Amino acid sequence: MRDYLYSLFPDICRLKIGYSKNNITVYLYIPEINLVLGENNLKLNEAMKGIYKIIDDEKIPVKVNLVKAENAQSVANLIVGQLKKRVRSRQIIKIIAEKMAAKREVKGLEILIDGLADGSEIAQKKRFVKGRVKRSERDSNIEMGEAEAFMTRGIIGVKVLLYKGKIWQNKK
Repeated sequence: MRDYLYSLFPDICRLKIGYSKNNITVYLYIPEINLVLGENNLKLNEAMKGIYKIIDDEKIPVKVNLVKAENAQSVANLIVGQLKKRVRSRQIIKIIAEKMAAKREVKGLEILIDGLADGSEIAQKKRFVKGRVKRSERDSNIEMGEAEAFMTRGIIGVKVLLYKGKIWQNKK
């Protein structure tokens, strides 16, 4: 069931499945809920049919909970999805930097793209930093997300670091 849901919705940040004797609960952590629903809940209904086919028992109720999650892994998945659509990496980074700048808790953003991006002949490492990302301090609250885009010419790796301030605030 886990592999089926990841193949159907590649933008899932986290997937949690809870089950007991008489019911199954699926939690999908996803950056945008509209990606799962589709038009008139068509994608969600298709997913439910597939889940019931995997379970092979119509009597057990399946409940799907959609949770909106904005974290580093969701940003990495979003970048990979755009790279697969052949969008230029600088354009993707610009859009995501604007989105993250609007968020209050994110103080810094670092994006690393490694591979044959933008139709280049030689593999490149691209690094983009907005704000500050303090890796050297022990009390830095940094989220990390990694994803890979499997392209026809090779693999493009994406790493995203979100700096959300300090864990412990200085007490005066």
